Amino acid sequence: MFRSICIGIAGLVFVLLRPTVSPHPQARSSERSVPITVDASQAVGRCDPKLWACVGYDPLYAATVREESIPFWQLVRRTRAIRYVRCHNVFSDGLAQRACGPVRRLLESGELSLVVRRGRSASPSEAYFGCRVYREDERGRPQYNFWHLDHVYDVFLSAGVKPIVECDFMPDALADGEPVRNYGGGLVNTPRDFRKWRDLIHETVKHCIARYGREEVRTWYWEVWNEPDLAAYFIDGGPFRFRAGRTRLQRFLKMYDHFVDAVKTADPEIPVGGPGIAGRIEWLRSFLEHCTRERNYVTGRTGTPIDFISWHCYGPLSRQDADRQAKMAVVREFPSLSQCEIHLNEWGQRLRPNPPTVMTNFEAAFLCRFIAGLYGDADHAFNLFLRWGQPTASGWRPLAHTHDGQLIRLAILNAYILLAKLGPQRIALEADGDGRVCGFA
Repeated sequence: MFRSICIGIAGLVFVLLRPTVSPHPQARSSERSVPITVDASQAVGRCDPKLWACVGYDPLYAATVREESIPFWQLVRRTRAIRYVRCHNVFSDGLAQRACGPVRRLLESGELSLVVRRGRSASPSEAYFGCRVYREDERGRPQYNFWHLDHVYDVFLSAGVKPIVECDFMPDALADGEPVRNYGGGLVNTPRDFRKWRDLIHETVKHCIARYGREEVRTWYWEVWNEPDLAAYFIDGGPFRFRAGRTRLQRFLKMYDHFVDAVKTADPEIPVGGPGIAGRIEWLRSFLEHCTRERNYVTGRTGTPIDFISWHCYGPLSRQDADRQAKMAVVREFPSLSQCEIHLNEWGQRLRPNPPTVMTNFEAAFLCRFIAGLYGDADHAFNLFLRWGQPTASGWRPLAHTHDGQLIRLAILNAYILLAKLGPQRIALEADGDGRVCGFA
C-alpha cells in the first residue's frame, strides 16, 4: 500500500509517499531509507489550499442538522482544513434523514456560527437530502422558501467554508413528465417551464446576495447540474458506458443557457460553469461547442458565458492522468476558453461507496500523492479537485466517525488538517532513489 510520513517544522509540512503493488490494508512493504533534501531558500511556486481543500457529498441539508455532524463542522472551523464544499440537492425535495435540535441551538448560541439565527429548531421530519426551496400555489404561482438553504450556508460560512452551488435536482413542482427519482429522492427530470426554472435560480442568487453580501457570493461557484451524462442524475443521460447522440444534449444545453442568464443577470461577476459530467468526452466537446459557437436559447446570440469547466474522475493515478490529458485536449480545441478555470469536482481512488481502503492510511496517502503529482506537472491545469464522500459515517467514503459525541478522525481527514498547515509558497524538495518516494514542501 501507500506508506505516508508527514513532518511539520515551524508550519512547514511535507509528505513523503511510497506506493507498493497493493492498495489493500493487509499488504506490507519492506522498510528502506531514502534521503530527502529540502531547500527552504528556493521557492518553486505557489501553494494554494483551494487546489485540494474541497469536499462534496449528497444530503445537503441533512448533513448540517444531524447531531453527529456538530463536531465535524466545529473542527473544520478550527483547522481551516476544508475551504469549498459541493453538494447535490440544492433544489431537491428529496428523502428524509435523521435530524437534531443541537445544531440549531449551537447556531443560535454563537458557538458554531458567526450568524445568530432565530426560528424553528430542526426536527426529524425536516432532515431532507434537499432544501425544498420551491413550491407553487393553487394557481401555479411560484412560492420560495429559503429557510433550509439559509441554514446550510450559515453552517458552511460559520465553519469558514464556501459553497459550490450545484443547481439540482428538479423540484417536484417543476418537473416535466412522470417523476423520475434518484437514490436521494431528487428528481432528474427537466423543467416543464424553463422560465420558472430560470426564475428559481435567479431568485436564489438574489437571496444569497441579500443575505451574505455581493462580495461574498462572488467568491462562490455556481454549477448548472451534476453528471447530466448519466441517467441516474439526468433523464437524458444513459448508463455509464452509453454513448449519447447529439440530440440527447439539447434540453441540457437549453437548461445551461437559462441557468447562466439567471445568475449573470443577478450579478455578472459571479462565476458559472459546468457541465459536471461523469466522464463522456462527447458530452464535454458538445457542451463547449455550444458555449462558444452555437445559438443561445435565451438571448438568440452566439455563445453562452462560462467561467469554469468541470468533470469527474475516479480510479488509480494512471487513469486519473490519462483522463485529465484526454479532457484537456478537448478543452484546448476551444482557444477562447483558455482563461476558464478547470474543476475536477468529483474525485477519488475508487468509485465504490466504501472501498476497503477508505478507513486506512492509503486514502490519505492517495490524496497527498495526487497533489504531489499535480505540483510535479506544470501543465496540470486544475484550479481545484474535490473528494466526494461524507463528513461523517452516515454515507459513502466518510472523513470521520462519531462515538458518544466525539469525532473520530480518519486518516483522510488528518491529511486535510495537515495540508492546511502548509504556507503560501512551495519550496524545493528532492528525494533520491527510484522515484517511488516523492513529496512537496
